[in-house]
Amino acid sequence: MLAAIIFEAAMQISLLAQARLPGGGNKMPIVTTDVERFVPDPSAAIVRAKIVGSQWKPLDERTEAGTVRLKAVTVFRGLGIKEGEVFEIEGVRSSDPLGRQIDLRNPWNALPLVANEDLILALHGGSTPRLFIPLAMAPVDGNERGLSEAVAIESLPVERRLGRIQNALGSDSYLLRSYSLSALKSSGAATRQQGAEAIARAFEAAHLPDVRMMLFAEMESRNYFQEELGPDPANLVILSAWLRAILHETDKDRRNRFLTHLASTIGSKLADEPAKDRMLREKFASAVQDPRRAEVGRILRVAAAAHPGDPLFQNLAEAWAH
Repeated sequence: MLAAIIFEAAMQISLLAQARLPGGGNKMPIVTTDVERFVPDPSAAIVRAKIVGSQWKPLDERTEAGTVRLKAVTVFRGLGIKEGEVFEIEGVRSSDPLGRQIDLRNPWNALPLVANEDLILALHGGSTPRLFIPLAMAPVDGNERGLSEAVAIESLPVERRLGRIQNALGSDSYLLRSYSLSALKSSGAATRQQGAEAIARAFEAAHLPDVRMMLFAEMESRNYFQEELGPDPANLVILSAWLRAILHETDKDRRNRFLTHLASTIGSKLADEPAKDRMLREKFASAVQDPRRAEVGRILRVAAAAHPGDPLFQNLAEAWAH
């Protein structure tokens, strides 16, 4: 109960901290750390800046209002901001340093905001030429190159983005991967099938576990894998990539995650009538040409033996047994 009370209090502080401008009355947008979300917004400036200083004063008994001055270091998209210029942002945070640690989702609490710290920011214009409204703020954390590429991709005509997005999907920059996955869905750069193919290729080429798991999570989303459509081209390219990953993954925990997801999608009930359910699952198994059915069947029999009471794994082993 105490944990629930603390969490609820943190949520209220967060809402208060992002709801009022220091002058009172005006609403502020909720600030996020996901700068890449605003790369597609042509009205948002994207910059790297160094904090020059900040001033804070009490707003109420739990929060304080502040003005942070920053010097633009790298301007990815300026919209009035030039490198070397000083600008300001205003915000509200918890007045208690320990209280700030409760709600680290709010960048005003999570970031140190002290002199000489570097940030990347997405900004909208404010009420004066040198005052800007922060939409997103995050530590640089090596993301500058990835952010530069994301802005470059966004500047291309939509029909020319797919190749660059494909290359970006395997980047070691989380920011660039996140932007690229979003761009596949929202910009019109790719159809569902093209997106599935691009992500599956990047997934199989990736070596870093974090990259592979992020791409895997996107493939298993409803944006791409839709089991009710059967082995259509998009589903098939994803299923083939999953099965190859299951065969070649050396990390036991990751292999089990792939297997468990396969069981929850293809192994679960696909139709109310048992005969039709088996037939639909058989269609998936028959459609996969690579990897070979015998190789997959061997792995799935082992998985079924390890889960003797789980019908999902039994269904998989049965489908790939023929």
